[in-house]
Amino acid sequence: MKADILTAVINIVESRSYNLKDVYIRTNRANSMGDALEKYVVDSFANTFFEKDEEVRLRQIGEIFSYIGNDSNPPDGMLRNGPAIEINKIGSRNAKLQLNSSSPKTKLYSDDPRLTKGAINAEKWTVKDIIYVIGFVDKNNTLKELALLDSSLYCAENNLYEDVFNKIKDGVATIENIDFSPTRELGRVNKIDPLGITSLRIRGMWLVDNPFDTFSYVYEPEKEAVFNLVVLVPSDKFKSSPNYKRLLELEKITEELKIVDIVVKNPDNPAKLINSKKIVFYVSKTTA
Repeated sequence: MKADILTAVINIVESRSYNLKDVYIRTNRANSMGDALEKYVVDSFANTFFEKDEEVRLRQIGEIFSYIGNDSNPPDGMLRNGPAIEINKIGSRNAKLQLNSSSPKTKLYSDDPRLTKGAINAEKWTVKDIIYVIGFVDKNNTLKELALLDSSLYCAENNLYEDVFNKIKDGVATIENIDFSPTRELGRVNKIDPLGITSLRIRGMWLVDNPFDTFSYVYEPEKEAVFNLVVLVPSDKFKSSPNYKRLLELEKITEELKIVDIVVKNPDNPAKLINSKKIVFYVSKTTA
């Protein structure tokens, strides 16, 4: 059983599940809303929203995912024989994504030094596409809006970010009269004080405009809806998905689901455009 970005769309549309507080906090599956969003995303791919037997749920998740991650290392998850997944929660619709020390990526490689052994050995793989999942959770802990993005539409090539990072790292290392130690981050300056007991850890913080801002030229939410879903995927990947026919059939019988042909700016060269599919779905107040 192989899952992809369309799998999550189908499961969300058919379940109409979006209430994090009811589904996760009250069932003690999550300790925070960030944790709840991550579990929601996992369930959206595994189709386990309403599975009450936790053992059955975990077995089904294990069939879909080869790896479930943690907050300290990328990725947040890996679909078995499919893309990796990065999940971010924002508390306001115009907030930027905070990726901490892990830069944006259009691909995930198995030799990435930030990966855990669990991710590297989860399955036989060398490179994976990435699905970015961004949830806008408001002050009432309600999931208002969810974006699922193919990374090729959102992030430039990995080398662009890595080159900037390494130039800054090399620049810090050339500062005179400091005891510098290289690390996986930007570095560490040692023995700053006369006793030699104080160090300065230098970390990067990657900030990225959220997709609701980035793709405002092709997407606006349904203003009267209690929940909006937007999905952007290149047209060729849409048509190569084993789930695309099922999604097209679902569109025919679901008034709130629309699939539209669009063009998206190429992240490596905005003068070029990528033929893409925009999938939008909403839950209205009357049907919630």
